[in-house]
Amino acid sequence: MARFFLVDHSLSDAGGHHFDYVQCIARAAEEMGFETVVGVHRRFRSGQLGATIPVFRDTTYQADSYLAGLKHLTRSKDDFLDPAAKQGNFIKRSKAVWKMRRHKKRRAKFISHFAEDCRRFFRNAQFQDGDHVFFTTVSELELLALSQFLSNNPGSLRAHWHLQFHFNLFEGRTPEYDKQTAIAKSISSCFDIAAAQMPYHRCHFYTTSELLAEQYQRLKVGQFEVLPYPVSDSFRPDLQQDLAAKADSDQALRFTCPGAIRREKGHVEYLQPLVNKIWDDYLSQGKMRLVIQRPPRKLVRGEKLELDFPATESGDAQDVVDYLPHPLPSGQYSDLIRSTDCGLLFYDSRTYFSRRAGVMGELLSCGKPVIVSAGSWLAEQIKETNFEYVESLTRTGLAKRSFGLEDLAWSSDNVPLPGGVISFNDERHPFEFTFERESDEGGFCVFWDWHWPQDNGVFNRVELIGGDGETAEMVQTVGHRRGKPACSFLRFGSDATSVKLRFRNAFHHSMASIKNVRVVTLDKQAAEIAWGTVGIVAADEAHLPNCIDEMVQHYEHYRRSAGKFAHGWYSRHEPKRTIAHLVSVEQQYAKRRAA
Repeated sequence: MARFFLVDHSLSDAGGHHFDYVQCIARAAEEMGFETVVGVHRRFRSGQLGATIPVFRDTTYQADSYLAGLKHLTRSKDDFLDPAAKQGNFIKRSKAVWKMRRHKKRRAKFISHFAEDCRRFFRNAQFQDGDHVFFTTVSELELLALSQFLSNNPGSLRAHWHLQFHFNLFEGRTPEYDKQTAIAKSISSCFDIAAAQMPYHRCHFYTTSELLAEQYQRLKVGQFEVLPYPVSDSFRPDLQQDLAAKADSDQALRFTCPGAIRREKGHVEYLQPLVNKIWDDYLSQGKMRLVIQRPPRKLVRGEKLELDFPATESGDAQDVVDYLPHPLPSGQYSDLIRSTDCGLLFYDSRTYFSRRAGVMGELLSCGKPVIVSAGSWLAEQIKETNFEYVESLTRTGLAKRSFGLEDLAWSSDNVPLPGGVISFNDERHPFEFTFERESDEGGFCVFWDWHWPQDNGVFNRVELIGGDGETAEMVQTVGHRRGKPACSFLRFGSDATSVKLRFRNAFHHSMASIKNVRVVTLDKQAAEIAWGTVGIVAADEAHLPNCIDEMVQHYEHYRRSAGKFAHGWYSRHEPKRTIAHLVSVEQQYAKRRAA
């Protein structure tokens, strides 16, 4: 029987996404006929994973890792890849040299520990053809350590070695990558060192998202594939349940912030201002409540998140929020996701531009609508279904008029380029145009093709400007689309007959350009229909209250569309698909040998 070795050295207790991921993969591997052996952190004591060997001393979350350290999110401001850190007077230079030596020493210690722990884990393994080894989450440090181990174990040549990179290589979005040469050179060097130590091993590299794979491909050190990310069958969609009407229409909708509270998610920054803005209309009226997971309180510190609410005559304002512990046991966590009405995932979009969020996959699998941040991986998961929704609005009898750029009046401050190309940046040179609205029109769809740049990571902020000529009555942030025009639907927010639209580069100072702009106006019924389907993309923090209002007002629409979407989503993330993808490399390898 072929064996499947599954290693997650960060798994130290039965809870959280490390445990859920490993449990998914281990069960799927066993169901597909593998003898499964799991390697975990030495603190792990649960017997819920079958054959488990707790030998690893360190987790992947090392401050000295250039990938997993996430220096921009840690309290330490040391940047060992920044040449400027070595400049200054004699004292500053001396401190920098001392810190660098300690940094290198800690890296060497981790590599030594991990290589030794691998030797202990595989001590009795006699590798055979058909064996697979999967490291679920690694950085450049694990790669270097593993190459040391493999170079001294010739028998390991018979197995396939799979390494999944979960962390951002670059910070921010695509236009920012070219300036981050230091990290690229450093990580590329680590891959070169590892490749030299294991030139004949069958090593396969993966990422957890397409945008992340695009980052790593820039290193030109090998092929990085997107590995299907497994979602536990405890989140398998149930059509009858997901499409059932809510028993009590007056019941408060549960907006849930599941998972760990981390700085890059931004809970502390956006939740309190949001509560202040929606208190009168929704929270105090019993139309919605918040459900938030947070870690146990530490003795010397306060709660990691504690929201303040206005005093009310009717009683305790805290009744509008439920605080649940993190992590929760698997059964309780799946109950939390299934019992929610809407996932509130307004994560920092710059950090999560390419980084996957596991809770997003669980919510979508259960058929739960979501509110997510624009310009993030989360928004990318629902963008195509929203594009299709906008297209459908023009085919349902709502369409009234259609006209192109030649029929619009644009500002003389920024005129179109030859060929109908429209350029714009974020502040100084937005593109603005106007058209006259007819009395029986309630909204419109705008379509365009991206002209430059063609890479993912640039977004058009589409603003419908109000009667004062400056304030945005409605805003949508729209990125690229493969093979078809990008598009957006906007409802008229006032009775003004002259409509003004503004295009801006949503997140970057550089110029961007689009072409083939087309506007389709819709019947007055459009003033009452939803913005999109499955979920809502919040342009920024100021846009969040409008998104809450949209979700509450059109909840049945979003719930039904999310329920239908769930089946296709889960089928693409069923755990056996992950195993099948890993095993398929063996078949490809055999074909190459036969040829």
